[in-house]
Amino acid sequence: MSQFIGIDITKELGKGAYKKAYKAIEVTNENDSLFTNTGLNVSSLAVVSIELKNNKKVEKLNKIIEEIKLQNEYANNEPQLAPKIYLVTIQYGNEFLKNIRINDFLENGIETYSSLIDANKLIKIYFLEELCGPTPGKKQQPLIIDDNFFRLVDELIDNLIAKSNLLFTDFNPQNTCPQYDASGNLINIMALDLDLGFSYSIDQIKNDINNILQKKDYSQSEVDENIVIDFIKDYMFIQFYYMLLKYATNLTPENTDFIKRKIEVRLPQEKLLKQLSIFIPIILMYCSKLLQTPNTNNIVILNDIQYKFPIFLYVPILSLYKDIAIYKKYWILTENESYLKNYIMNLLFNEIASVFYNNLIFTDIVDIVNPEYKVNLEHFASSASKKEENPYSPINTKKELNKKEYAAEDAEYNIDDDLFVPSKGGKRKRKTRKNKRLTK
Repeated sequence: MSQFIGIDITKELGKGAYKKAYKAIEVTNENDSLFTNTGLNVSSLAVVSIELKNNKKVEKLNKIIEEIKLQNEYANNEPQLAPKIYLVTIQYGNEFLKNIRINDFLENGIETYSSLIDANKLIKIYFLEELCGPTPGKKQQPLIIDDNFFRLVDELIDNLIAKSNLLFTDFNPQNTCPQYDASGNLINIMALDLDLGFSYSIDQIKNDINNILQKKDYSQSEVDENIVIDFIKDYMFIQFYYMLLKYATNLTPENTDFIKRKIEVRLPQEKLLKQLSIFIPIILMYCSKLLQTPNTNNIVILNDIQYKFPIFLYVPILSLYKDIAIYKKYWILTENESYLKNYIMNLLFNEIASVFYNNLIFTDIVDIVNPEYKVNLEHFASSASKKEENPYSPINTKKELNKKEYAAEDAEYNIDDDLFVPSKGGKRKRKTRKNKRLTK
C-alpha cells in the first residue's frame, strides 16, 4: 500500500521570518501529498516549509541551501548535533517535484532548481525532517531541570564549538531540539536553525581582541585561544539560560532555584564581568567593520549590531537605546569604548545579573570599567602564555538513543525567529539598515 505524506495546516508547530513547521500526516491520495513512500514512521516526522518571495528568489535559494547543508552535516555527525533531513519537495506554481533526496538537493540545487524559479510563480520548498521533542521553554510539566539537563546543554555547546570553531550568537532554548526516550527521559539535545549569519569564528574573535590590544599599544600581547573558547562557551551558556529564566512560561519555582544555584557555581558574577570585558573589543571591532559599508553616515547604532548579536535584542531595556549612536568614526577608540561601557554594557550586565543572581554584588558601572577583581581585557593579554589543555573539549561518546516516536502534541518547538521575545518587541525580523542616527 502506498504511503502519502502531507501537512495539516491547522497544526502549525512553529514559525519564523521565512519558515513554518507543520505536523506530518498521512493523506489518502497522491494529489494532496508532498512526499510518497518514504518508509518512515509519519508520527516521528515534521515538515518545514520555506516560501521564496520577491525578485531575490535565487539569492534566497542559495542561502537556504547553505543553511540546510550545515544542518545536514551536523545531523550526520557523531554525536548527532541537528535533526535529520530526509527528503525535499519543491512547489513551483501548481506543479511539484517530489521526493528529492537531501544530498541531491544540496549538490544540484542551484544548477537544477534555480531554473524553476519564475517571478510570477509561487515557489515553496518543503523539507521532511526528524521531529523534535518540545523545547525546554515550551515543554509541559513535568519539565525536569537537573544535572543531566545542564550536562546535555554543555555537551551540545562543547560539540558545536569543536565541530565548527564558531560562536553561534543566537543559541537559545527555542533553537534546540531535545530527544527523549520511550519513558520520557531527556537523553540528548541537538541544535536548530544553524544560520551562519549568527556566527563568529574563533579566529575572528581572537583577531578582533588582538587588534584592539594593538591599538591600545599592547603590541606584543596576544590573547590565548583558550580564553576565546572560554568566552564562546560562556556566551552561549549565558544567552541560553537568560532566555530560559527570562521568558519561559513553564518553569516551576524549583526549576528556577535549581538553575540559579547552578549558575552561581558555573558563572559567578566576577566571571560575568570578565565575559563582558572580552565582549567589548569584539563589539568595537564589529562596529568598525560596519563603518566600511555604505550609508553608515560614520555612525553605528545599537540597532545595527543586534542582528549579529541578538542578546542586545532580547534584553528589554536595550530597546530604548536601539537608535542611539554607540560608535562614531570621528571618536577615538577610548571614547567609543567608554560610551559602549556606560550606555550599553552596564545595562546588559545589570539585566543579566538581575535574572541570574538572587544577591547582586556589582551594580555600578565603575565595577565594569574598573572592577575590584581587575576583570579587564589587558588582564587576559599575554605575549608568551603557556598553552593549557582546553577544559571544554567535547564528550564524543557514542550513544544508542532509544528514541520516542513523538506525536504532534510533543512538538511544541518554534523555529528560526519565533522565540521568547517580549510582547512589545514582537517577532524578530531581518531589517535593512536605517539611516536614523543621533548626531554628535
